[in-house]
Amino acid sequence: DTVTIGGTNADPIPAIVASIGNVYTETQTLTFNSSVTDAGSLDTVASYDWQVSKDGVGGYASGTNSSITFVADDNGRYAVTLTVTDNDGGVGTVTVTYVVANIAPVVAAVNVDVSTLDENDGVNVDGTFTEVNPIDTHTVTIDWGDGSASDVLTITPGVYAFGPVNHVYLDDDPTGTGSDNYTITVTVTDNDTGSDCETATVTVNNLAPTLSNVAVTATIDEGGVATLSGDIADTGTLDTFSVTVNWGDGSYSETFVYPAGTTTFSESHQYLDDNPTATASDNVTLSLLINDDDDTTQTADSTTVTVSTPTITPSEVKVPMSGAQLPQL
Repeated sequence: DTVTIGGTNADPIPAIVASIGNVYTETQTLTFNSSVTDAGSLDTVASYDWQVSKDGVGGYASGTNSSITFVADDNGRYAVTLTVTDNDGGVGTVTVTYVVANIAPVVAAVNVDVSTLDENDGVNVDGTFTEVNPIDTHTVTIDWGDGSASDVLTITPGVYAFGPVNHVYLDDDPTGTGSDNYTITVTVTDNDTGSDCETATVTVNNLAPTLSNVAVTATIDEGGVATLSGDIADTGTLDTFSVTVNWGDGSYSETFVYPAGTTTFSESHQYLDDNPTATASDNVTLSLLINDDDDTTQTADSTTVTVSTPTITPSEVKVPMSGAQLPQL
């Protein structure tokens, strides 16, 4: 007699085994091996079919061997699918998604062409950075540290240097200092938001203002008003000014304050007397001090006004006419 035993083939059960740990980064070469379990102890694997998709888009990589190797060209989600077929036609499939991380660029150098400069002068900045992924794009953001708008540069793939970029420091800030340090911060960011930054420091010096063409009304009578005028120059275009005037007649000195951008001034003063006594006129020397809001160093100037006693001419003397009655005392 013949006995026939019927049965159904069991599908193989594949598994994917990574050849390295569980941390994956862009540009890394990844190898995945297969492991197959089959209830049929005599069954063998007839074929392997690997398919890799990236961020939901298929066709990134494929293979027909028991393992697959490919390069993750960028960060993202890589879905690795393995389908195995045994010699009895049984089919088993498994998919594992691996997250590949971005590697941030690294700022290698930030260079300035001068470390110390005067207000209203410029500095040039350039630098380099490194990047493992040749397809990444980058932006370079330069914060000048003085409250002005940052410069933002777009860097194409494969370029790892920037500059020179020029910036003018209009003022040494804060107020009341002869010089100030500014920290320049350079940040490089790739298109996957990875970033790195480095800094450089420059010192900006204040420059004192100057007076020129100082003049005053040449001659006045006592009780008259003299007008003092002159020109102001300052390299620091954001500086404000104060001018202190000693009028030279024993009165209190006066301080006049002017806003940034002032280039001329004009002030007046009344001279009540020509002093000292018993002179027909006297020369009075005015002295001036100017300083800006950043520096206690003052620039001095002076000029002279002549104050005269008015001369009474005979025609101005009123003599009583003959026979006129004089007022009773």
